[in-house]
Amino acid sequence: MFKFIRNIRNYFAQEKARREKLELMFQEGKRVKSLRTGRVFKVVLTDLGFVLLEGASGIQFTLDCMTPAGTLRTDIADRWDPVIS
Repeated sequence: MFKFIRNIRNYFAQEKARREKLELMFQEGKRVKSLRTGRVFKVVLTDLGFVLLEGASGIQFTLDCMTPAGTLRTDIADRWDPVIS
């Protein structure tokens, strides 16, 4: 029983850390790095549910941050890192 409670607490602590990382990382003007490709993108616009990113070549694309149920996809925080300038 205690292991179950500990797992639940760990899950919510991890979700909170992911949400905070997303809030700090996806702010207009900041740069983020894709862990999958290694490319760096500039955050152009942040709106409820999506982020507009611009690559070095000027190509823009949106990153959907919401699930079909309307909740925040915190797993995105595992695929992106902030770029410290």
